[in-house]
Amino acid sequence: MNSPEAGKILSVERGVPGNLAVRESIVGDLDESSIKAVDFLNAIESELGAPPEITPQGGGEFEAILTRACDDMLFGTITAEEAAQRLLDELSAALS
Repeated sequence: MNSPEAGKILSVERGVPGNLAVRESIVGDLDESSIKAVDFLNAIESELGAPPEITPQGGGEFEAILTRACDDMLFGTITAEEAAQRLLDELSAALS
């Protein structure tokens, strides 16, 4: 991802590298269609906002935790308040 040497090996196999140093190191070896992709990304760069923040460690568990709490609530084994508390408790534990 950040290695120009690896960039030369992978080229645009997985898309145009986001790292500008890597991108610059491979441009000379690209075919015409790949150069067009690089040119397009360069042209729209000013229109792009900041990248989204990286999900914190454990944050990827949110959907599974929410699904379990909702399922138990919908099947009547816990109340909405208990489901909400479980969601908060389990998500806090996952993020710790």
